[in-house]
Amino acid sequence: EVNAGDTYDNIDSTNIQNKVDGLSDFYDLSFADRGVHQTDSNSQYKYYGGRGITVCEEWQEFIPFKEWALNNGYKEDLTLDRIDCNGNYEPTNCRWVTMKEQQCNKRNNHLITYKGETKTVSQWAEERGMLYDTLYARITRYGWSIEKALEN
Repeated sequence: EVNAGDTYDNIDSTNIQNKVDGLSDFYDLSFADRGVHQTDSNSQYKYYGGRGITVCEEWQEFIPFKEWALNNGYKEDLTLDRIDCNGNYEPTNCRWVTMKEQQCNKRNNHLITYKGETKTVSQWAEERGMLYDTLYARITRYGWSIEKALEN
């Protein structure tokens, strides 16, 4: 297992090779298939490169990306998340998170501010022990206030 804070030099080489194989596939899928550094002929280009999102110069090659990933918490069950979903793929804007965490960091999330705290509908529903669909319907279909939807 590669943990945050581990460096490339102090991890078992067999484990590293398995991680590198996974990272190589991840790298190919994340950057090439999303159309980040492709042309508008790529179906995903409009969501990434077409919005001006780029891959930093450092990560144009796999080895620097691999070294960053292995030194910054990469695990096979995590996904690369841009902290600012409108920002570039670069070390200061990326982190490894679970898919559930990443789903809370999307442009199309419905955000609710309640008592000074902003969360997604999904996060509020989970915190309140209700179904997402119930909370979403209360607000959008039935026109309930945020307070009524969350307190009932």
